[in-house]
Amino acid sequence: MGNDVDWYQEVLKANINVHSMYTELRYAILEAGTVIMKYRGKVNNKGKAQKGDSTSAGSAFTDIDEIAQEIILARLYKVNPYAMVNAEEDTPLRKLFRGNDSDITLHLDPIDGTLSYVEGRDMFASGAAISMGDKFTHTLIYAPARGKLYSAYPGCCNVEAVDRDYSTSNFSIRTIFAKKVFSEKGVKVLKDLGFEVISDNYGAHVSSIDAILGNIAGVIHGFTNPHDMLVAAAFARSYNKIPYGIDGNEVTGKDLVMHMENGLPVYERIPVVGYFSDEAEERILPLMLDSALWDKKFSEKRT
Repeated sequence: MGNDVDWYQEVLKANINVHSMYTELRYAILEAGTVIMKYRGKVNNKGKAQKGDSTSAGSAFTDIDEIAQEIILARLYKVNPYAMVNAEEDTPLRKLFRGNDSDITLHLDPIDGTLSYVEGRDMFASGAAISMGDKFTHTLIYAPARGKLYSAYPGCCNVEAVDRDYSTSNFSIRTIFAKKVFSEKGVKVLKDLGFEVISDNYGAHVSSIDAILGNIAGVIHGFTNPHDMLVAAAFARSYNKIPYGIDGNEVTGKDLVMHMENGLPVYERIPVVGYFSDEAEERILPLMLDSALWDKKFSEKRT
């Protein structure tokens, strides 16, 4: 951790823009969260398929997703219009960022866990990360239904109470959220170890935070975008935790594959990313090397 802090201090000497972005991002996410909470459980799920997005056809989508993203990007554009932006929604402001500053990338999902949001539950968040080169250096995740802002950068980590806790969740510390990554055998093995395996509309950002803090045993997603399961990476590092990949190794920026499309960065999906509590990490990591425990599509990715 100390080396990260020293490295970050050197980065700031060369590029103060990154901390200005982080500061502005905090205000932007809180502002967007006010709008998001106003319409929680009051908007319809339009679905990505209706937008013509075949790659995310099964994903939930509302008008508030786009509005929240524009609120956030409008503030960041004033600070650094040269940053690369990897954002969930294809909004007008996203196209204005020039991407000249390729060393700094913003990864943004304005409402992660949209279906939970539409249903009026609390398992959603507005989250963003900043990566510099191959390092995910900053995390900002605002869970407005919980009244909590989770933030981190090298040398600093905070869980801030923004408002009263509206949370209605009641998951146990034995719960693992696994979005169809394990085979039937894998699920049985985990259950035999005493874990409860759930595939639910639990947002990637909120579940990552809960696993890092030990509120649940873990979360593991397959074929995930960096703006989903890697947003919490800097926060995890502050707790001496890492995002695990399919072979039990750390997922970093070096694992990302990106190409430009119409002037915008497009990232390939990462096969598997997971976070675990201390106990679950000790018991589950050895299992990740057994291909028989994975759903077939993930087993093929390991070979």
